[in-house]
Amino acid sequence: MFLYRFRTSQFLTVATAAIACFAAGGTAIAAAPNVIYTATGTFATPAVSGNDLFKLAGQPFTIQVVANAATVPTSSGQQWARYTKLTMQGTVQSGLLPTPIAIASNMTSLQLATGNPSYDLIVIFAPIKVIGIQLQITATIQLPKGTLKNGLIHPFTATAQLNPTNTTVIYSDGTNATTLTAQSGTIDALLPNGGRSARVNALLLPLQPLDVASPRRSVLSDKPAVRC
Repeated sequence: MFLYRFRTSQFLTVATAAIACFAAGGTAIAAAPNVIYTATGTFATPAVSGNDLFKLAGQPFTIQVVANAATVPTSSGQQWARYTKLTMQGTVQSGLLPTPIAIASNMTSLQLATGNPSYDLIVIFAPIKVIGIQLQITATIQLPKGTLKNGLIHPFTATAQLNPTNTTVIYSDGTNATTLTAQSGTIDALLPNGGRSARVNALLLPLQPLDVASPRRSVLSDKPAVRC
């Protein structure tokens, strides 16, 4: 009987803690503000590689990705985190058309990493459809060290500049890929009111090592995200 009561008590303790954990997480998500990641600029010309099907080299672009400050990473480590199913919208000018092309995706991935001692890293991936053609876009941007506070969704500490040495954008239709850089521009992450102060989730990220040996490839795995 004693053993039964002990196990029952133990189960209730664990269950209560789990419920409290999820409840706290739900409250945090409801109260936390959105953070808007905005990149705007002009692609460099010529393209680094590829046939540039949509003639984007030398053309202006703007994209915005929205994420809630309490969003739990899909996968994460000690110095990186990956978020998925985010909303992205923007416009890009094509040399083939007289007016800007609107682009949008609700399956955007955002990857944040702070493990490299020389720079922080943000990677944006999004599947989009342009003029009926399905494309995959991957933007990799090296930020000045300290731009990211950590791997959580949070405003940048300052606006970062885009240039040919720190920005790479690849778009592909699955067969042909074009690689571009940014001639100039900016990227920032701000609250809807333009501020930089936000309460973020306090969920603990599992301690996993960050591979910083190859700055141009994604270093994020698909291991379980976080624990409460």
